[in-house]
Amino acid sequence: MTATPKVYIVLLNYRNWEDTVECLESIFRLEYANFQVVVVDNASGNESSHCVVEWAKGQRTIEFTPPEQLQQFVQPAIDKPIETEVINATVLSESLPQTDAPLILLQSNKNRGFAGGNNLALKWINGQKDGDYIWVLNNDTVVTPTALSALVNHFESSDNQLGMLGSKLRYYHFPEKLQAVGGQLHLWTASLKQLGDGEIDTGQYDQSTPALDYVIGAAMFISHKTLAKVGLLSEDYFLYFEELDWCTRIKRSGMRLGFEPNSVVYHKQGAITQSSGEQKHLHLRFMFFKFRNTLLFYKKFFPGLMVPAYLKITGRILKGAILHNRHYLRLLLPVLTLSKNNDWQ
Repeated sequence: MTATPKVYIVLLNYRNWEDTVECLESIFRLEYANFQVVVVDNASGNESSHCVVEWAKGQRTIEFTPPEQLQQFVQPAIDKPIETEVINATVLSESLPQTDAPLILLQSNKNRGFAGGNNLALKWINGQKDGDYIWVLNNDTVVTPTALSALVNHFESSDNQLGMLGSKLRYYHFPEKLQAVGGQLHLWTASLKQLGDGEIDTGQYDQSTPALDYVIGAAMFISHKTLAKVGLLSEDYFLYFEELDWCTRIKRSGMRLGFEPNSVVYHKQGAITQSSGEQKHLHLRFMFFKFRNTLLFYKKFFPGLMVPAYLKITGRILKGAILHNRHYLRLLLPVLTLSKNNDWQ
């Protein structure tokens, strides 16, 4: 371990380059200095890469309208230019070029999903052979200046059994409210619970955090040692359940999950506007992945509970068809057969 551990910060961009730029504005205000940022553009197809590069050069500005409490984290704009290296990463490879640029932009040739896109960065980072920690962030987040130093200090002062840390997630649009401090899996109901969701943050989880089954995927801080032991994110899911899979492998390897209350991250959580038709399609798409991936996860880690899992998911699809949208029934066959039909991607 180096005297000042090096951290790679990974952001996955898919079309929403404005969110990525706002996140970068907050990242380059971090008090912790020894980091490089790796942005993966997941084949956005809307000039996202070009816009991020123009921002880094100081040739493009964007007006952010964060809540008043968050303005200090993204305004005024940081000094430009920021040295940026653009790499056309058409295959997942550890032999991609090395660079000391503060900002690296990896361009994928296709939308690889959450795991595949982030793995593109993780494989490149493995090839650099100089990283101690990796912070996987959602691009629709804003971080506080001390968020990274708190994570590093926590890990550095812990024993060797700590595998991953989560940050304190608050809602971007409601900064006083928690999104989560971590998550729990209720095995027999095949349901996930985000601890603290919607609660006003009074520090109620700062001293004593319940046992965690997973770290929320919007902010996952992992050591290189952990990554070498458990491997990359699983690409079986495309969307949802990747963090639960990763964390389950970490726990089964004998390591534990942790929470750092002084690492505060504000998360927009999918604040995208679509037409009503697009919203319906996206809703069904997301439900497909949530339902199917629940079953994929159980098949992989808890095969003895597949029958109750199948019953629970079938019930949820039928309930959704009755109470919300009859098109839920379209999900039944592809979900129960664990389809990998690209129509949903």
